[in-house]
Amino acid sequence: MRQRDFVTYLGSLTTPPYSETVTWTVLTTPVEVSKEQLNILRKIVDANYRECQQLCERTVRASAVKV
Repeated sequence: MRQRDFVTYLGSLTTPPYSETVTWTVLTTPVEVSKEQLNILRKIVDANYRECQQLCERTVRASAVKV
């Protein structure tokens, strides 16, 4: 299996009520998807209502994961 580096941090939802209950995991390199796959995702998630937030002393952890 291929390993991908990622970062993870505690955060909140990007849609109301913006609950602080999310552990975000973000790959450090992009993952390619087809137009069809992107359109399917857009049907599930129609909008991102919240602008980027400051780090506010949150801990950001980095690691690697097998995918």
